[in-house]
Amino acid sequence: MGIFSKLTYKLFETGYIPDKITKAWMYFLYFRALRKASLNNIEAKASVARQIHNDMITGAKFQNRGYTERQSVELSPDFYEYFMGKRHSFSCANFPTGAEDLDEAEDTALWLASDRARIRENLNILEIGCGMGAMTFWLAEKFPSCRFTSLTDSQKNVSVLMKIAEDKKLDNITFISKEIDELGSEAKFDRIICMERFDILSSLGVWEKKIKSLLKPNGYFFLQTPVHSHSAYYSESVELSDLPGNKVIEDIIMPSLQSFMHTNKSLHLEDTWVISGEHYKKTADKWLRKFTFNKQPIYKSLEKTYGPKEASSWYVRWRLYLISLVTRYSYNHGQEWIVGQYLYSANS
Repeated sequence: MGIFSKLTYKLFETGYIPDKITKAWMYFLYFRALRKASLNNIEAKASVARQIHNDMITGAKFQNRGYTERQSVELSPDFYEYFMGKRHSFSCANFPTGAEDLDEAEDTALWLASDRARIRENLNILEIGCGMGAMTFWLAEKFPSCRFTSLTDSQKNVSVLMKIAEDKKLDNITFISKEIDELGSEAKFDRIICMERFDILSSLGVWEKKIKSLLKPNGYFFLQTPVHSHSAYYSESVELSDLPGNKVIEDIIMPSLQSFMHTNKSLHLEDTWVISGEHYKKTADKWLRKFTFNKQPIYKSLEKTYGPKEASSWYVRWRLYLISLVTRYSYNHGQEWIVGQYLYSANS
C-alpha cells in the first residue's frame, strides 16, 4: 500500500467522508481491479487462475474471514442482532420478488441451500463454520429426525449456541469448536455443508480429500461461496488491499465461478448454481440501513469488546465494510461479483 493509499484509507476511517463519496471511491477501486484482473492476455489470465486453484487445494491462505478473528477478539453475540435478520445469517439472502424483508429473504436463501444440498430426513449432517447457527437451527427445525454437528471457530460461541438450542428445545444439535482435521476418521456424514466459510477448509490443504474422508459413500458436500463471474485474482495484485473496510474482512484471494469446477479425484462435481450479486447487494444494503439506524446499541456492544477509545473506530470500519459489499455486488447490476453454489458427491 503506497503513501497515497494509506492516507486515503485513514481519511475514510475518520467517518467524516459522505457515503456518496465513499461509494464513488470504492466503485473506482473495483473498476480498476477488474481491469487489472483481466490482464489483457488470455494466457496470463489462465496462468493466474491455475496458481489460485493450486493455492486453494494446497492449503495456501484463501481468505481472512475476519480481522477481529485474526486478532483473537470475539464480538459480543448481541452485536449481530442489531443489523442482521432474525436468523443472524452472515450469508447472502435471497429476494425473488425484491419486496421481501430481510427475515423473509434469509429464510428463502436457507430453503434454497437446503434443497440444493439435498437435505432429507434421518441424515447425519456436518456444517463447517456455522457462525451464529442460521443454517443449523433452520435445518434442525425443519428436519427434526436429522442429527447435526456444527463446527465453530470460537469456543465462546459454543456456549451461546447451546443456550439458543436449549431455548428452541432442539436436542438434535452438537456444537463443537474444533479444526476439521481433528474430527476422527470414524466420523461419517450424509451431508456436509459450508456456507461462505471456505477459508476454514482452505487452511487444511488437500481439503477435498478430507471432505471425502468424512462423507459416507453416497454423501454430498454443498459449498456456497462468493466468487467473481469470470476472473480469479489476488486482491493485492489488483490493488484491492487498500479497500476501505478491509480491517473487518479482507478477501486475500477471489476465486472465479470456474475455480471450484475443477476438482481432483476425491470429489465429483454434481451440480452448480449461480446467485446474482443483486441479492447480495440487497442483503448488504439492509444490513447497512439497520447498522446505521442502531448506531447507539451497536456502539455500546463494540465498547464491550474494544473499550470506549476504540469503539468509534470499529463502528466506522464496520460501516465501511458494509458499504464495500453494497458497492461490490451492485457493480454491473450484479453480474460481476456473484455467489456460487456447488454440490459434490463422494463418488469420483
